[in-house]
Order: sequence, then C-alpha cells, then structure tokens
Amino acid sequence: RIIAVSENLRQELIAAGLSPARISAIPTSIDVARFAEGAAERASGWRSQVAEPGAPVIVTVGRLYRQKGLEYFVQSAAQIHDVAPQARFWIAGEGIQRGQLEAQIQGLGLEGVVTLLGQQQDIAAIMAASDVFVMPSLGEGLSNVLLEAMALGKPGVATRVGGTPEVV
Repeated sequence: RIIAVSENLRQELIAAGLSPARISAIPTSIDVARFAEGAAERASGWRSQVAEPGAPVIVTVGRLYRQKGLEYFVQSAAQIHDVAPQARFWIAGEGIQRGQLEAQIQGLGLEGVVTLLGQQQDIAAIMAASDVFVMPSLGEGLSNVLLEAMALGKPGVATRVGGTPEVV
C-alpha cells in the first residue's frame, strides 16, 4: 500500500502510473489542543519585539528552499510596506536559500521590516504573536504549518498547491 497525505497527492500518484487500488489518502493531521496550548501566553515575548504596538505582523514558516516560494513572500512584503509601512514580516526557518533572501531583503530596502528568525523551537508562540499567516509554497503534499496556523485561529493566505485546497 501507498499512503498519500492528501487526495491531491493520491491523484498525482495515479496520474504517474501507480495503481489506484494500492494508494490510500490519509490526510495529515495535528493535535490542535496540544499545539495551541499556552501559545498565546508565550507569544508576548515575540510581540514585544515589534517596535510599534499594534503594528500588523505577517508570518511564514518553513525551510528556506526554493519550493517554499519565500522570495514571493519578500516581494509581497515590499508591496504591502508601500501602503502599510508599520507592518512587519517574519520568516521562521533555516535553509540553503538564506543568503539569497538576505540579499533580496537588503536590495529592496526591507531591513528591519522583514526578519529572518532562523530555526525556532516554539513555532506556536511565533504564530500566536502574528496577525496573518502566509504560505507561499510552490508545491506541497499537505502543509503542517497551515494546519498549525488554523489551529491558532490565524487568518491565512496560501497558494493553491497540493493538498492546500483540501485543508482550506
């Protein structure tokens, strides 16, 4: 048997020539209560890093790899910053695209606006401190971080890839 994390991925495997009888879709899930437990209380430490109280914080979480579409998140930050200069953008994660993202942020003059948080242990607190979650991925099976943002009740913006439409 082959287990796919979304119906979309199941269909992709069938289209690739695998037997439909061998493939089952079992969607990814998270323990919502466990993930969200205490996150709001821990968020204050993150929120205190925003210089302007009440400034909107937009966050994305993921490996810093091309597939995650983070350069589009930074491009969007530049456009939003033009109309909402108080907004702040956080990218939590680490990976091979870090240098490219740093150069893009600097090239767009977004130092202090877009922050690369690096690898983090308490993603729930970071998400809880944010106002909006963005998932700019170019491809996903089914995104755990999207489920986590939803568990925290965060409004989200996500690309229509993989199992994302199933979750939304």
